[in-house]
Amino acid sequence: MRVWIGCGLVLLLMSAVFAQQPPTSAKQEKATWRTVGLLAGAGGGFLVGMTIGFAKYDDAINSDRKVWTATIIGAIAGGVGGYFAGRAIDKHNATAWNLDPMDRSLLHARHAQMRQLERGGVTR
Repeated sequence: MRVWIGCGLVLLLMSAVFAQQPPTSAKQEKATWRTVGLLAGAGGGFLVGMTIGFAKYDDAINSDRKVWTATIIGAIAGGVGGYFAGRAIDKHNATAWNLDPMDRSLLHARHAQMRQLERGGVTR
């Protein structure tokens, strides 16, 4: 019985897959500001949640649980807000400046003109 189950699994899971990595996309998205925003937001939310929790539940019964609950909720809310703020910054900074050869030649020509004018004593 085990042999039949083993053979069935081998036949079921057998596939012709190449042992290579899939091709990577040309544009790798960076998540630098997402990480920073997430950590900073979670830290700030932790602080705000703890402050609000102490202010509201300091004299209550089971106040330690209530304060920690407010702190955790504040940290989660701050982390989510920081993540989305960092995502917006990452998307804003993701603009690529791809210049075609014609644009580059125009930029080089303009730069050469500006250097020539500066050498001649004329400022911009």
